Amino acid sequence: MDAELKTAAARTAPQRNFRPCILGEIALPNRVLEGLDAELKIGGHMQQYRFLLFDADETLFDFHYAEREALKSGVEYREEYQKLYSELNLSLWKQLELGKITRQELLIARFSRFFEAAGIQGDAEAARVSFQAGLAAEGRLFPGALELCRELAGEFELYLVTNGVAETQRTRLASSGLQPYLKGVFISEEIGVPKPQKEFFAA
Repeated sequence: MDAELKTAAARTAPQRNFRPCILGEIALPNRVLEGLDAELKIGGHMQQYRFLLFDADETLFDFHYAEREALKSGVEYREEYQKLYSELNLSLWKQLELGKITRQELLIARFSRFFEAAGIQGDAEAARVSFQAGLAAEGRLFPGALELCRELAGEFELYLVTNGVAETQRTRLASSGLQPYLKGVFISEEIGVPKPQKEFFAA
């Protein structure tokens, strides 16, 4: 990150784990648009922020849809399988964010644990490869996400921040139409530390 963006992030982060002006884990488009209009005063004279950091999955990208489609390429699909996998996967990502496991451990464990919990036979490594390929092919955005970024890009500097697998996220981004509106993309795999740890924003 450039020096000015680092400084802006640091000012919002007195603690080790933080989310400096990250727009994430909220539904699009209505809540985002209403919240931004009140918080950032789009078109007004008192903008509080210059930089907006968007999380990728479940903020701009419809990750649940992508996950469902990607799972179909790796295992015999059942609705209960997706629920089980999603719960295990989310738990492992939280452990990664806390520094309790490595990214490589997560990528394998989410399938080995899923197969064990589901009581089915499967090759965790083969499932990982198939799933990542399927996920990379799904760059579907939430309705209104592209229009939101197009509008905000005229007033603010937009950045994408994500803990996702770098190759997968960059492939999805390339097909999304978002790139013209982003000043930069920061991926924890490339930086070496996961968000929301302070070191991610100081990199």
